[in-house]
Parts: sequence; structure tokens; C-alpha cells
Amino acid sequence: MYRDEQECEGDFYPDECFAAGARGLWTPWLSGFSLTRRASLDPDSRPSTTLYFSEPLYRERDDQGGSHLTTLLEKLRAGQHFEHTVSRHSEIKPGSALSDLRLKRAFEPQRVFESAVAW
Repeated sequence: MYRDEQECEGDFYPDECFAAGARGLWTPWLSGFSLTRRASLDPDSRPSTTLYFSEPLYRERDDQGGSHLTTLLEKLRAGQHFEHTVSRHSEIKPGSALSDLRLKRAFEPQRVFESAVAW
């Protein structure tokens, strides 16, 4: 969350942030979800279990003056630090290495469900 709209839009895209709740803090609009599938292999190199993960998608600027969808984890991997965000933990300074680590853990894809593959 951000203290003002301009800081939020600086990390995401114009008109893609909204005031969330009565505290007057700003957050980007959720633009969708990415659903990924990962298969684990049995000893014979056949898929034995399929894991499904989801991640929220947000709109951000691209290098050609337009926009594209991205995940917060992709933004962190690209070197963004979210220095203007509001931290609930006063001992952690937004944009610090500890803040980046906490964000990476929070934004890891979440496992939705597991499906066994019958052969």
C-alpha cells in the first residue's frame, strides 16, 4: 500500500490505483491471475503429480510507452524495491534488503491444488 496515488502509479500504471479502506492508503488494481502448472516426475521420468499455482497480475508500464501485465515477484526480480510502500512492520524500511526478502516470500506463487496423474 502507498500513502498517495502518485507513488502507487509510479510503481504500476496511471489510473491503476485506488484508495483502499478508510485509512486513505492506495493500492494497485488487481488485473487478473496467472495460473501455472508444474509436473513432478516419477523415477521413470513420467509426470506423476501436477501442481497448480496462482499469482495475481498487475498492470505496469512497458518500454514502448504502453503497458503489460506482471506479477509482483517479476517486479522484484527486475530490481524494483517498492521504496514508497507503507510497511506494517516499523522495524523494516521499505526498499531495504530485508523488505525485498519479505516481499519475495509473500509474493511466491501460491499452490492452488494438486492433481495425481494416472498412467
